[in-house]
Amino acid sequence: MFGFTVMPNLKFPEHIQNKLISLSKELGKDIDDLIQEAVLEYLEDLEDLKVAEERLAHPPDHYIDIAAVEKDLDLAD
Repeated sequence: MFGFTVMPNLKFPEHIQNKLISLSKELGKDIDDLIQEAVLEYLEDLEDLKVAEERLAHPPDHYIDIAAVEKDLDLAD
């Protein structure tokens, strides 16, 4: 995907190796691709967490009331 090696050698415990081998066969994907996809997804999750923590630390000055939104959209009971 990127055309270069960031970490040429990763060592995993046997139980993780077995899971990777099993998933590789089941999904028809290369183990390197599975690892790359997992790392990318993990990094994206960390970025999302960072944004969420920042928003919690600095909440907006105002909020939109859900009842008002539902009323405006004719969704209110």
